[in-house]
Amino acid sequence: MVEALGGGVIPVSAVLADKDVMLHIKLGQHGSTFGGNPLASVVATASLDVIEQEKLVKRSASLREELRIQLNEIKKQFSNYIKEVRGRGLFNAVEFNSESLSLVSAYDICLSLKERGVLAKPTHNTIVRLTPPLKKKQLNRSDELREGFKALHDVLEIDLSNLQNTNSGKTPVSHLTECDRCGRNLYA
Repeated sequence: MVEALGGGVIPVSAVLADKDVMLHIKLGQHGSTFGGNPLASVVATASLDVIEQEKLVKRSASLREELRIQLNEIKKQFSNYIKEVRGRGLFNAVEFNSESLSLVSAYDICLSLKERGVLAKPTHNTIVRLTPPLKKKQLNRSDELREGFKALHDVLEIDLSNLQNTNSGKTPVSHLTECDRCGRNLYA
């Protein structure tokens, strides 16, 4: 939410809680790194105005439906690879079955998606985060989503077997206990 409040331009922070929680915070009990910045306050107010005027929450909900329907269709087609599709709004995750992925990590899948024009973020070894942008112009939005789904479909149908063959000397993803890039323990 902070990125949206700052319009992607200026650091802004926010504390959100219901009335019962906020009434218990006394003067001096809570601080903020970016609190008290007049410019940030103006930017945040303008961002909230844009969110409201352009009906971004409503548009996000309709895109979310389209996104989730298509991701679940892909899950049905590749149920041996995809364990779960989950998310909220336009923040979605595809969790892959580590046993069937064998030697392929989420990072490998994201690289293949990138080659096909889709930017995605690997999380741990088996999760790919898909967060399409909510753009002002929606003219070709369905076409863009369709291209993204086709890319994911093609990665699973075409690229995955090549990736498994290329990675034949690696430790299977299901047996990894640390991140393949940074070495951090995944299960600590």
